[in-house]
Amino acid sequence: MRVILRTPEQEWAFSEAVSVSLITEGGAIQIYSGHATLQGSLLLSPLRIELPHGEEDFVIRRGVVCVDQEQDEVLILVYKAEQRASLDFETAEQYLQVLLRALEQRESLGPYRLAFLESEHAATVAFIAVKKHG
Repeated sequence: MRVILRTPEQEWAFSEAVSVSLITEGGAIQIYSGHATLQGSLLLSPLRIELPHGEEDFVIRRGVVCVDQEQDEVLILVYKAEQRASLDFETAEQYLQVLLRALEQRESLGPYRLAFLESEHAATVAFIAVKKHG
């Protein structure tokens, strides 16, 4: 499956993605090759693109995700995308609040989504602690 992540300043393309995980305004979703066509709006979300030999992790803000089943393509158009490893402190704190709100719905989350959100939460808390205390 092809995945394109585009901002006004930059574009990333992944030609052999295994899956895409993110949170739309409607909730957390995971997209695999052959996924039904859909569109969703994004406010602030983790984005994990699983590749055959690793993962790419981003935090994305304000945009849309479009899945085209016929083209086997996921197009993510956002105002801002930051690779998770290079988040700034303010974005990390906002991201933590999004994760906490998503985790409040834990009863309605499947096991993968719950594990994904919990691991993102733990990593973000650790990231903020390092940023605060140098």
